[in-house]
Amino acid sequence: MIISNAAINRSTTIFVLLLLILVTGVFSYTQLPRESNPEVVIPYITIRVPYEGVAPEDIESLITIPIERRLAGLSDLKQIRSTSVEGLSFIFIEFEPKTDINDALQKVRDKVDLAQPDIPNEADDPIISEINTAEFPIMIMSLSGNLPLAVLDQIASDMEDRIEAIQGVLNVEVIGGVEREIQIEVDPERVAQYGISFSDLISVVAQENVNT
Repeated sequence: MIISNAAINRSTTIFVLLLLILVTGVFSYTQLPRESNPEVVIPYITIRVPYEGVAPEDIESLITIPIERRLAGLSDLKQIRSTSVEGLSFIFIEFEPKTDINDALQKVRDKVDLAQPDIPNEADDPIISEINTAEFPIMIMSLSGNLPLAVLDQIASDMEDRIEAIQGVLNVEVIGGVEREIQIEVDPERVAQYGISFSDLISVVAQENVNT
């Protein structure tokens, strides 16, 4: 009763207050930022270690297991999944949702550095990356036709430049296609006749393949 009586006695004040709330709500709604594809931070990190020409069993014992042992002590760790295939070790790390992805990324790098002495020197450097939804493509196009692959590759490159010029487009990437390659076949007898070693021959080719 006290509240209702106060509202009736001060009707003008209540009306102004309601009008102020309405205007504030409309203004907040119009200024509220909205995104059709908002960035979602997912606490997932992947580790890839290429080791070309090595069997899956050796990949697991030489690379995957030593890294997993170091990762086991990470804080806020939810689970670790790994896949060892020929020439590649792939480790998938999932953290708790509350985890700061930048902090977790640094911790993973530190653990991988500790495992580095246990990994063969012939293996490539580990590639550590986070899963960022902002980098996912929003459109995928396929290009095909009754044309040589080199021509299709050139058309794709031209389309890449034109699409990147569109306002609002961040990045365009062409996957597939062919690249021009020159193969040099060496006659061992003629090379031996001229007294040229293979290392000298490779060095000469590398020096000639330079744009000045």
